[in-house]
Amino acid sequence: MVPGFERAGSSVYRPLGGQTHNTCSGRTAMAEAKTVSVKYIFLDVVKYSQGRSVEAQTDIIAALNQLVRGSAKDVAAPQEKIIYLPTGDGICTALFDVDSPYDIHLQLALSLLERLDACNSQTEDPMRNIVDPGFWTRQ
Repeated sequence: MVPGFERAGSSVYRPLGGQTHNTCSGRTAMAEAKTVSVKYIFLDVVKYSQGRSVEAQTDIIAALNQLVRGSAKDVAAPQEKIIYLPTGDGICTALFDVDSPYDIHLQLALSLLERLDACNSQTEDPMRNIVDPGFWTRQ
């Protein structure tokens, strides 16, 4: 017995009220795929673990999560269309099917930069700054 499924043959299961799945052939009847627009904002903490205690790293990620969620609220991004993907030393914010305003991902990024600057200027312990001031380039 498979929870949430009903037997539809010797090796075929169907979700209760759903489509048929053949467990032997590995074939699954699927609904037609839908293409959606996705906009991404990637944020990485430079030198995240270098010279920082584990406690400072934890504080940075907690603050980063608050800043990203606050920035999403600033630009009125619909929460049900956002997925936050933690990357360990940063975060990826994915906006699914948000077409208005067209540049919402850029607005969110600018809001985030403003919040980061404010957070860093209020932080007394430089070990807990999220972003070091200055420019980083890769050659």
